Amino acid sequence: MGKRKVSSNGTVAAEVESVREVQMSEQQEAAAANAIAAIISGQPVDVDELRAAEPVVRLCECGCGQPIVGQKAKFAPGHDQRYKGELLRRYDGGDEAAGAELVERGWRTQAGLDGRREKASGKVAASVEGKRERLVAKLDRVKAEAARLEQQLMALGG
Repeated sequence: MGKRKVSSNGTVAAEVESVREVQMSEQQEAAAANAIAAIISGQPVDVDELRAAEPVVRLCECGCGQPIVGQKAKFAPGHDQRYKGELLRRYDGGDEAAGAELVERGWRTQAGLDGRREKASGKVAASVEGKRERLVAKLDRVKAEAARLEQQLMALGG
């Protein structure tokens, strides 16, 4: 691929800053400095050479778009827990793909997710039963009040 001119704007400057934050070897730092100087001066840059010289800035897998540092890191600090919580909420809402991702990442087992569903369905059943009992008690109180008012009305000659 031939050389092409890369313009210097706010987006490129932000990307360059992110690349600077990534720990590089001395050789990669020198290649990056040359590429940055070429971009700033408006000179043509061999994009393939630039990609080969600089490590790719990886973004946090939670979707926040924050650059991450570290060869094995997949998330910015704390973002893995936030993403896990989001996946659990989606799974609880019926998203089976979220459950599959939780298992794939090793955050939950399928048996654990099935147990979570069973526990949640038990809570729902208990909640419905509790609500039913409260409504029956309220109906009984209303019936008793209606009977009392009817007696008062009869006493008045109604």
